[in-house]
Amino acid sequence: ESSNLWYDNLREKVDDDHIFATLSDAHAACTSGQSDTIYTTPGLYTTTTQTNLTKNNINYIGTGGPNNFITAAATIASRDMHNVTIYCDTAAVPWTVKVTGYRNNFYGMDFVNTGAAATNLGALRVGGITTNTAYGNYFKRCTFHGCMDTAQNTINNCSLDIGSGASNYMFEECIIGQNTFGGDR
Repeated sequence: ESSNLWYDNLREKVDDDHIFATLSDAHAACTSGQSDTIYTTPGLYTTTTQTNLTKNNINYIGTGGPNNFITAAATIASRDMHNVTIYCDTAAVPWTVKVTGYRNNFYGMDFVNTGAAATNLGALRVGGITTNTAYGNYFKRCTFHGCMDTAQNTINNCSLDIGSGASNYMFEECIIGQNTFGGDR
């Protein structure tokens, strides 16, 4: 969208119909099983609903570089260490992102769920389905922050959940949980 700092630059390289404002919209435009690639520019992408990634063999690449330092709504204006952050602070959104497709690759992306409700379970869920079809998902230099509000402390919640149907997953050089300042836990 035009408020994105990289929008004009993108328009010089990519047709408008291939530029999306949300991860959900970009995912919907992909063809499952074709190794489509979604490049996400640095910034805070706030969602108010759970993003379900159901397709297979998709590459999700954050272009913020190897930076695991997340951007949060309260601090986005006060520091310039922006990365690609998929962020939810809306109550009753169980997972910011839920991955049920297989053999997807995620590089340099941050997932945050800080909704002030016991129903906000975590930042990322892989699987959580009755079939064994969420296998082989790969994450490198990603960050997962859930449980960032005291309301979430009253139930069994987490930053990353690996549910039924998930297998052969891999997490390399990732940060799982809050290792920096701020937030209630």
